[in-house]
Amino acid sequence: MIEDEGDSAFYDGDGDIPLLPRRSRPKRFFIGVAFMTVAAISTTVAANITLNGGAKKEFGQGLYVIKACDQWVSIGLGTQASATGGTVSVANGGSGIARNAGDLKIKEMIINGLDTKLCKGTNIKIQLWSGSNNVPMPIFHDDSGDVSRVILNVPSNAVTATIADRGNNLNFINGYGQVIGSSQNWDDGSELLDWNSNSPGTYILWFTTPLGWAQDFTRLTLESAAN
Repeated sequence: MIEDEGDSAFYDGDGDIPLLPRRSRPKRFFIGVAFMTVAAISTTVAANITLNGGAKKEFGQGLYVIKACDQWVSIGLGTQASATGGTVSVANGGSGIARNAGDLKIKEMIINGLDTKLCKGTNIKIQLWSGSNNVPMPIFHDDSGDVSRVILNVPSNAVTATIADRGNNLNFINGYGQVIGSSQNWDDGSELLDWNSNSPGTYILWFTTPLGWAQDFTRLTLESAAN
């Protein structure tokens, strides 16, 4: 189903996005995204969950468009089982429901389709939400504390991504607002940015300490943003 809400649209697909093999060294990953000044899209993308080799699972992809970049981007969420369980209060963006060991946390975001040249000079913000809560879910923890957003930075000199040249096209911004790019190998110990060596538009962001409970998650928003 495709819904048109102002400047953005969402498709709840039935397909699963295969998780990509981890690389031996942190590399950068990209995200296919169409947007600049985007109206955030809210919809449930957690409808499709498939088992994938034991404890690891994937959410079905959501497809988004941001008209200023004139392209589509799909986002899937990979999960892993928690060893301890826990609870995130509604005031902090969770459901307030106690979670058990073995319940799933959102470990990674898999993003497809970004032509960075069309979005150069843009920051892309992704947030996750629980139910009707108006506070975004915590996604990961870094030295700044619990962080409730992912920000990807497309430099002003970005070019169209190719297999050979993606190293200067995408960075991520940590909880302090610092740009993490090639000098840090796109890995600050809390987030790791990687790409699919066979697909110039497929990228993954991993979280060392994931905080978002998959059972709490109901919708995702995507928008352009400052740091």
